[in-house]
Amino acid sequence: MLSNIKLISERLEKPLFSAVHILERLKLFNEANLNHQASLKAKASQEIQVFLPGDQKPFNGLSWQIRPLDILKQMKGNRSNEIIAAKVKYFNSDQSVEDDYQLYDLSRPLEGNCEIEFLSFQDNLGKKVTFLKFYQVTYNLW
Repeated sequence: MLSNIKLISERLEKPLFSAVHILERLKLFNEANLNHQASLKAKASQEIQVFLPGDQKPFNGLSWQIRPLDILKQMKGNRSNEIIAAKVKYFNSDQSVEDDYQLYDLSRPLEGNCEIEFLSFQDNLGKKVTFLKFYQVTYNLW
């Protein structure tokens, strides 16, 4: 028990991350982000419709450009400070909704005609998304 306390106290005296480590990680992130943005711009955009559950009026936009956050900002009673993720179901070619849904970050561009549902921390799935994001961030820092 005392050896564990000694290890923890030694660990706390040293900085967890050096400035060099943080700068290297930031450089890698910026390079990856630039490559990702360039690949999104290279994709062909087409007019898409995004539906909300129980709403007949679609939101129109361009594929690979419109994001769940853009739709959230256009909605009446904007709750953007509560929403943490989106649940997206894409339509098949015959306009029927696929059985599976995908979890989307609010900044991820939509790829085609779909139905979207927004998740907050009050939803069980929203809590899972939050904890998963936290885990990914802390894991990537190490």
